[in-house]
Amino acid sequence: MVSIEPLKKEGVSFFRSSGQYQLDLPADVWIDLEAGFSAVDRAEAHLRNGSPEQVLGPAGAAACIGRRPFLPGIEGFWADSLRGKLHRQLLRALDCLSESQRLVGEPMVAVETGTEAVKLDNLRERGYQLLMQAYSAAGNRAEALNVYHQCREILAAELGAEPSQETQDIYLSLLE
Repeated sequence: MVSIEPLKKEGVSFFRSSGQYQLDLPADVWIDLEAGFSAVDRAEAHLRNGSPEQVLGPAGAAACIGRRPFLPGIEGFWADSLRGKLHRQLLRALDCLSESQRLVGEPMVAVETGTEAVKLDNLRERGYQLLMQAYSAAGNRAEALNVYHQCREILAAELGAEPSQETQDIYLSLLE
């Protein structure tokens, strides 16, 4: 039989059992990680629904939360797993921001956002695709083509792979 020992601190319940803790929070507590995950989902939904002007708030919030360090100095599977989720959340939020910025007529801001996404993960094609489109929307076709070549070189060198058909289609549309 496992005994569970409840502790009460300022309206928050902790349960300790078998060397583990369970935190029981009141329903009205705001948890930034959950808010960030929900915000990026809302931002993506706005893009799917054709409302790029509605993306900035939720995607900006998700990006801010994703950029913050998560429990520095704490190691282990749980912390590393959440750090990975936050990193993916940040990339998704940057994708939303870049796409919406381009669609609402702010292509140079979209370039900055897309550049950040590519720097955070240079093996992820979506960042390159959005950056190519942003440069093109800004009227800098040459730089858009250069981004494609950078993507192609990195994928070949690191993975021995070619860009996806979607990335190649964007490149070909730039050549027309």
